[in-house]
Amino acid sequence: MALPAGGRGIGYLLKSRVSDVAEFIDTLERIAEGGSVVDPALVQELVTARRRNDPLAVLTFLEAR
Repeated sequence: MALPAGGRGIGYLLKSRVSDVAEFIDTLERIAEGGSVVDPALVQELVTARRRNDPLAVLTFLEAR
């Protein structure tokens, strides 16, 4: 989760999912211009893992407030 929070000009792609050279070059250009790119499969994994390991999930609505 620290990677996306790191700011602008970052990217993380899974090499097994990079198959289109033109799309890859577009991604590099977006990062070079200050944008951020994170592979959607990685985002899904991070979100899922966070839900599984959330210690606050056992709290009721009132306890979490």
